[in-house]
Amino acid sequence: MKDLKIYFIEGGPAVMYPILYLLIVIFLLFILGLILKKRKIIDLISSLGWITLIWGVTAQAINLYATFENIQSAGGINPELMLVILKISLIPTIFGAIVFLFARIEIIILILLKKEEN
Repeated sequence: MKDLKIYFIEGGPAVMYPILYLLIVIFLLFILGLILKKRKIIDLISSLGWITLIWGVTAQAINLYATFENIQSAGGINPELMLVILKISLIPTIFGAIVFLFARIEIIILILLKKEEN
């Protein structure tokens, strides 16, 4: 398995680092939510989770579009190279989906803890 740094480079630092920063913010909000137990924090975690997912999907679409433009201007491409390009284009989407799932799990935990108090 590759080192995580390689995935960040292949996925594009301009895309991957904002998702990583959002993951850190979501985690910090989760800790704050455990302390304050406010509905606004749950809503904010939810919104940031969705943003990470959309950010990853949008980055994949932009990267694929640019790649297809380059392939069209070059006049063709090797099928093996196309598979590598598709695999690399999935990295931001997968990372965004993982952060989204992490945010959803945190939301579930905060809601369950809030219900136990009531």
